[in-house]
Amino acid sequence: MYLLSFFIFLTLFKAVLPGKLTPEENRKRLDTCGDRNLANPSNYKTWYWLAHRTDQQTNQRIDVSAASMISPRHFLTSSQTVLTNYKEWKLNKNISFSEKCIDGTNDTEVPQSVVADFKVTMFSCYGNPLLNQCSSYQIRPTRAFLLNMCNDYVRKQFMATFSPMLVEVEKIPEADSFDIPCLADSLEQSTRGMKANVLLFHVKFLATPKLENINQTIFRNFLQTIATKPWFNLDQAEGSPLLSEIDETITLLGILAAGSPYQSEDRSIVYPLYFRVAWLRNGLCDLAGICSERDLEERMTTTSSTSTTSTSSTKISIPNNPTTTHSEPENSTENGNSQDEYETFAFYMFREVEAREEDLEMNSKEKTNGSLKWELYLCLVSVLVNKNWFI
Repeated sequence: MYLLSFFIFLTLFKAVLPGKLTPEENRKRLDTCGDRNLANPSNYKTWYWLAHRTDQQTNQRIDVSAASMISPRHFLTSSQTVLTNYKEWKLNKNISFSEKCIDGTNDTEVPQSVVADFKVTMFSCYGNPLLNQCSSYQIRPTRAFLLNMCNDYVRKQFMATFSPMLVEVEKIPEADSFDIPCLADSLEQSTRGMKANVLLFHVKFLATPKLENINQTIFRNFLQTIATKPWFNLDQAEGSPLLSEIDETITLLGILAAGSPYQSEDRSIVYPLYFRVAWLRNGLCDLAGICSERDLEERMTTTSSTSTTSTSSTKISIPNNPTTTHSEPENSTENGNSQDEYETFAFYMFREVEAREEDLEMNSKEKTNGSLKWELYLCLVSVLVNKNWFI
C-alpha cells in the first residue's frame, strides 16, 4: 500500500508545466532555504530581483515591481507590471483580459504575448545592464500566473491591490548557488506584535538602484493580507517582500500589495498592506511544485486515503462571505488574527476536494446567516402548523 501511495504521490508531482519543480528540487529548496544573510541582499547573486517592462518610445524601464526569487526558476511579484488597475494588459490592450481560471484553481494564466513584454532582472544588475556578468541575469519569463485571481477578495479589491503574480523562467545560470527565503505556510506564523522587515527598492534612470530595509511590526492579520506599522512611503514599493526570522530561518511572510494602504477604523491612520504568502499555497504548489512540508504531508495523506477507498471525495463547504473595505475589519481576536482565518484552515488541510469554493473574505456574516436560518425554520414550522400537517 505504501508503495502505491508513493507512486501516486510522484504522479501528482509530475511536471505538467515546463518549469515546475520536481520533488527532488523542491526537497532541496526546503532543506536549504532561509539563510540568515538573506535579510541584507547586497551580494552579487541575490534572490532580490525586479520585474519591469521597457517603454517602446523612450526605451526606459517602467512599471517596476520587486520580484522575490522563491525557487531556481520562479519569482513572486505584483501584477501591476503587466496590468492596469482596470484589468487591461498594459502593452497589449488589444488583447482582452479574461478571468477564466485554470480548472480546479483560483489562478489565471497570463497570455504568452503579454509574458513576452516584460523581464525579470537581478537587482544588482538593474543599474548595470551592460556588465558582462549581467547579460545572463536579465531574463524573459516563459510563463506567468495571476494567483487567486478568481477569488472574490482579489476581484473586488483589484483596483487598489492588484494581485500576486507567479513568474516562471526557463533557466537561471548557477541558480542552485542562490540563497532564497523560506515561504510561510501557516496562518499562525504571523501574529500581532511580531517583528518583521520590508525591503524596498529605489530605482531612478541612470542612477544606481538602492535597497532600504525598514523595521516593521505586524499590526493586523487577515486571511488574505497582513497589515504592519509604522507607515512608510509607498513610492516604488510594489511587490516588496516582508520577511521575518522564524525558527532561525529567514521566511517570506508576504509581498506588498500595490498602492493599497490599510486604514484604521476611524480612518485617521494608514498602514502598509501585504498579500499573505501562506494564502498562496495552493497556486504555488499546484503550478510551480513549490510545496511546503505541510503540503507534502497533506498530499501523502490524501493519496493514501484515495487509494484505499472507492467512495467519492469529501466535500468541504466554505461559506462565501462578502468583501468589505480595508477600513472596517471585524471579528478579530486579541492577537490580531481573524477568527475566520482559523475556521477555514481546513480548506488548506484538504486540497483534493471535488469543488473548491471561494475563500472566506475579511469580514463574516455568520451571525446574520445563523439568525436568518432560524427565522426561516420558525416560518416553516408556522406554515406547517397552520396547514394541520402535524395532525
